[in-house]
Amino acid sequence: MDVELMEVEDPRWKEELAAQRHDFYHLPDYLKLCATSASGRPVALYARSGEGRLLVPLILRDIDGHGIPECAGLRDAISPYGYPGPLVVLPPGPPEQGREFLVQALAAGIGLLREQRIVSAFIRSHPLLGFDTAVFAKAGEVVHHGETVSIDTTLDEAGRWSQIRNDHRSGIKKALLSGQVVEFDDQWRELDAFVSIYNQTMGRVSASAGYFFPREYYLQLRDALAGRLHLVINRIGGEVAAAALFTEVGGIVQYHLSGTAEQHRKAYPSKLILHHVAGWAHQRGRQCLHLGGGLGGETDSLFLFKAGFSARRHPFHTLRVVTEPGIYASLVDIAEQKRAPGSTISSSFFPRYRHP
Repeated sequence: MDVELMEVEDPRWKEELAAQRHDFYHLPDYLKLCATSASGRPVALYARSGEGRLLVPLILRDIDGHGIPECAGLRDAISPYGYPGPLVVLPPGPPEQGREFLVQALAAGIGLLREQRIVSAFIRSHPLLGFDTAVFAKAGEVVHHGETVSIDTTLDEAGRWSQIRNDHRSGIKKALLSGQVVEFDDQWRELDAFVSIYNQTMGRVSASAGYFFPREYYLQLRDALAGRLHLVINRIGGEVAAAALFTEVGGIVQYHLSGTAEQHRKAYPSKLILHHVAGWAHQRGRQCLHLGGGLGGETDSLFLFKAGFSARRHPFHTLRVVTEPGIYASLVDIAEQKRAPGSTISSSFFPRYRHP
């Protein structure tokens, strides 16, 4: 089993992506952008044996040494924002042989992380690309965070319409009758309106700081995706009432970030945006429009809104790996000692020593 930490400039990365189904979260340029925001180093954990391959995008982050010699030089690893799940190509043969490759690849990968003094790894799955929970559970703790929703855009308009919940159908009809207009803003003239509306929406739902991005981030994301990122807006009376970013990679259209202006919330302009983009994806021959789930994977109002567009559900998991349990426990102890009296570290947060 050959295993390494592959750099984003390595041409084999794009060769791997060209040979298998993937999403924009797996693109090296996207990982570079996320790593800059996280002040980390972008790499892929890459394992290969025969025709079997495993590629896991990761951001390596330095851990504060806390003045303790044994903590100096420690790092941890996290997935970039979104659904950058492990990409797996199983070798030909019986299913048991394929699973054994994955078990060995994960074991070799964890061994490499340990050698590199990477104490823990937090890896998000991709709900559409498969995640063998039984096998990944051999490498660490697998946590189920709920479900995501997708629209089957191989269906024609009648087929997609039949999947939509009655209240959403009513809202879409009213939006059309009232003159709401959805358009693709290819020149990004309304970027500032989108940023304002998105931030307003995140503030309304009390989203954590990680859901807010500076204006420059969106321009960098557009450059990183090179024509595969689309800004879509809905106008009411000429005013931008809602806006969203959609990505388009590998037959998958992703509903990435979106927002609705406060004064237009009762008109539900996002319903018409999603209905319109689903039709656009169908015309372009895309396989699905993935809407994602609720905040943090919860079955909240956001999830229920998305669930009104389709009956298709996909499980979302994360994998939590600890390569050095003793060192990990020491880091948690140090973090707990530094916390204010009366405050606690949630056992569900990972890695616990980075609890805010």
